[in-house]
Amino acid sequence: MGQDALLDTVRGLLTVVAAREAGARRIILAGAPGDEERLALDRALGADDILDVGADDPLARLWTLNRGRLATRVIEATGNAQAVELGLDLLTPGGVITIAGGHQPESRVALKIGALVGQQFDIRGTQLGANQYEACLAVLAAGQYPFARLVTHHFALGDIHEAMRTFERRGACIKPVITFD
Repeated sequence: MGQDALLDTVRGLLTVVAAREAGARRIILAGAPGDEERLALDRALGADDILDVGADDPLARLWTLNRGRLATRVIEATGNAQAVELGLDLLTPGGVITIAGGHQPESRVALKIGALVGQQFDIRGTQLGANQYEACLAVLAAGQYPFARLVTHHFALGDIHEAMRTFERRGACIKPVITFD
């Protein structure tokens, strides 16, 4: 990778690790109000800074965090169409946005065609990281990252509805685990 990366929360937390392992020089994890618990793991997983997308002007804040530059790479990992649009706004000319979030098939984004063509953006979609399992297992086996801290709640199978509600409320819940007793 060797480039700057802008990432977003839970799936983004794991993407921080992937970007760091791929050689990203500077990683800025983006998050919104309510993501504080998730974002607290940012530096432990390899991020250099956090961009609050709920702030006054995310573009100006990125400019400050990234030493007067926009992002050369954006990885959208939220499943939120507005995050794709923001990601495009944060890209430098010639930049690449990879959309990895769990978007619904009917999700749509507004594209500024002139910016897309004039800025020569590269838009990519991906899912599941096929053929990367060995690399992922190697990262897990190395024990360099505190992956166990991602699991914040445990629920019995009979409490699956409460697990889903807890996850939807976000807050202190990063990843709930369902146990089969």
